[in-house]
Amino acid sequence: MEEIRDILRRIVERSPELRDRLILSEVSSSWREVVGDKLARLSKPVHFSAGVLTISLFDARFKKEFSDFSSIIISRLNERLGKALISEVKVIVKGE
Repeated sequence: MEEIRDILRRIVERSPELRDRLILSEVSSSWREVVGDKLARLSKPVHFSAGVLTISLFDARFKKEFSDFSSIIISRLNERLGKALISEVKVIVKGE
């Protein structure tokens, strides 16, 4: 008999949208640990698709800091995910 885990894996593999939502959920749940308290209070992961993680930033003054930190964020998140799924971080400022 086929295990539930195998069935779920096949469903996710066939649905890129579902896969992206699951990745975003995993990123969101570990966000504070990955970026630290200060940046976690200023930002929120809002979208993931085709390797691009979009972050909503609540204060435009920190956009450069996020951009400078993006390669570290990518590395830490990919480590948590167990494979290189994130290739780029796109920062948008809420309200712009």
